[in-house]
Amino acid sequence: MRQRVGFIGLGDMGKPMARRVLGAGYQVTSSARRRRDAIDALKSFGLIEVESPFVVAKQSDVVITMVVDEAQSDVVLRGAGGALAGLAAGSVLVIMSTLSPEYCQSLAAEAADARVAVLDCPVAGGRPRAEQGNLSLICGGPAEIIEKCRPILEA
Repeated sequence: MRQRVGFIGLGDMGKPMARRVLGAGYQVTSSARRRRDAIDALKSFGLIEVESPFVVAKQSDVVITMVVDEAQSDVVLRGAGGALAGLAAGSVLVIMSTLSPEYCQSLAAEAADARVAVLDCPVAGGRPRAEQGNLSLICGGPAEIIEKCRPILEA
């Protein structure tokens, strides 16, 4: 059975990235916070909309975040209705925003208490490369978790 993917952050980079994951045949769930137009556009490709990042996480095996910075990451992950509380043991959080190593390490330590793996996986390239599926990924985390997520990351 294919992994269910949650995608949080459907801005200039996140929207084409989520579209690529949908195009690879994955079930993708997201919630609208700032980009209603992205949700509506991606629904035509099969995106499932839910009410909050918490529900995105509850319905996903792998949750990808692609938000601007650590402050926004905290809102969607640790805030009210945040994804971190919805992640089940054995699930994976993939941080694709460019955040500090200290932030990612603290998040990984917090998630480990719930038996959730975290991959720090910032991307290099712009929106055209995201649309083409040619982003460079700089992925850090346990090798077995990277391999588990590789097909999604390759999309």
